[in-house]
Amino acid sequence: MIRLGYKKCLLSIDEVWDIYDNSDIKAFNGTDILVKKITKKNGSEYCRKRKTLITDLKRTPEEIYGDFDNQVKRSIKRVSALSYECQFHDSTEFLKDDRLFKEFKESYYEFIKKKKLLPGNLSKLKKFALNNNLTMAVGILENSPLVYRVFIHDDNYVRGLYSVSKFRNTKVRKEQNNIAYLNKMLLYQELLYFRNKNLSIYDWGGISDETEEKKRISYFKRQFGGKEFQYFETMESKSLRGRIALKVINKLL
Repeated sequence: MIRLGYKKCLLSIDEVWDIYDNSDIKAFNGTDILVKKITKKNGSEYCRKRKTLITDLKRTPEEIYGDFDNQVKRSIKRVSALSYECQFHDSTEFLKDDRLFKEFKESYYEFIKKKKLLPGNLSKLKKFALNNNLTMAVGILENSPLVYRVFIHDDNYVRGLYSVSKFRNTKVRKEQNNIAYLNKMLLYQELLYFRNKNLSIYDWGGISDETEEKKRISYFKRQFGGKEFQYFETMESKSLRGRIALKVINKLL
């Protein structure tokens, strides 16, 4: 199970990724809101149905690769002819080398600006790393870091949290294609990396058809052959302040 406590807008938040549906989860002392980011259990003051894709890492590398569609396989073959590298940095390395966080942060804000996306809470990353729940993957082409991905995980389950590509930093079609090939190769290597770490469940970080952009991203993820998994995201108040906050949240949604 992955768990993180933090403060936001004067509220104490306890976030839990409980894909195993443990029945004895209790909020930290002083928590205002308990957030279950993933649970199979429906029912709370705030509950939203979500979907994601799951890849079973207990299978052989050949079986995992066999799920990819032909476009992904062609991309992997094409980037194999180039000078590329896939690096993986665990929580210890992430905390030890501040350069990793700075490079990712710069690339992330540049990426969301170009895509006109709302920013995520990057301050959580070091908290995940302190709990030994974070891994960063970096795709490098011709000695240039061009793709970043950040994962949270425990000893069995891993979920994609952030994905950043420098695809839009160039208008040269060949360079864009090479970055797209590298992106798919990095995803393939991520599956193998976590499989070799004896993890069992790779979560693609959610899918949705709510907007055209989300449809496009979901289509991309489906090219790797994961199986659809339905879950709930819930929030429960654990204090008077939490109850007031959830009432406001429900009115806004």
